[in-house]
Amino acid sequence: MRRLTSLLCAAAAFCACVSVVPLPDPRGAVGSKQRLVVLVAQSPGPWIIKESDSKAEAAAKLLPVGFLVQTVQDDKTLDISKELQQYLPRPRYDRQLEASMLKTLKTLHGGDIQTMSEAGVSAPQIRDWNQAKDQLDWRRRYFAPEMGQSVPRDYSQVPLLDDGVIVEVNLSFGTETTDEGQIMPALTAATRVYRADTARLLWSREEMLTDKTSSMTLAEFKLFPSELTRRLEALAPPLGETVARSAAKALALTPPESAPPAPSVPASTGTLPSGPTQTDLSTAAPAGVVLSTTTLPIIAVSTDASSPPR
Repeated sequence: MRRLTSLLCAAAAFCACVSVVPLPDPRGAVGSKQRLVVLVAQSPGPWIIKESDSKAEAAAKLLPVGFLVQTVQDDKTLDISKELQQYLPRPRYDRQLEASMLKTLKTLHGGDIQTMSEAGVSAPQIRDWNQAKDQLDWRRRYFAPEMGQSVPRDYSQVPLLDDGVIVEVNLSFGTETTDEGQIMPALTAATRVYRADTARLLWSREEMLTDKTSSMTLAEFKLFPSELTRRLEALAPPLGETVARSAAKALALTPPESAPPAPSVPASTGTLPSGPTQTDLSTAAPAGVVLSTTTLPIIAVSTDASSPPR
């Protein structure tokens, strides 16, 4: 608390202006028959949130030195995550989420839907696009790039993707914690849609599914790691469907001609399409699963695309 107080005092000596650049309306950016190429990239390890932010910590993150508070928290979370990681198996939540996404997108878009492998991208290139030394490095590089960071994956350098639109999903798995201290298994997807030939960002959104039925502690998850894995595996398919439906609505995709008309949904209150409403998601998420969604603001960043460091 003393460290946090010092940071708050230091923040009072600074003033800052952050320029938020909204994206243009993404509706119509994807042609009715245009190819969609899906990339689902999973974190190399769990992200275990043991404690929720205090009110002071949450307020401090909004100040000019909020990144210092976040850095201290991230380092602590990384230590906890690596400690639990040694007990966990290595399931591929990304494959389950990807399968659900592809199945849903094929009912919502009349063009081709492909994985990166199906599009002809080599396995070494796909692995290179997700290189990171640990889960914190992965989050800073791909899941939530820092302001000013260049595009982490340069799709414009792969000519065979030029005619397509990339739907990129960065999948984080682990736990979230309520203010009451309940630890909930959680899957979080940071989705971004890019025009492949220019690597231009068209749309972004973060969505999380949590299992509120769990009452286990971190110590119990260490003793029974398969239980955390089982609960996370159950979250992957509904999250994949939710991500697909959010992207389809935001981009106003054109369903295949043979598909039945989609049911009408309440109009979004925002100026841009913001994904499915809570009513839309009631059939996607199983009982006990809570969905949290965030349409991410776009911060002014460098537009120079570069391949991630090896």
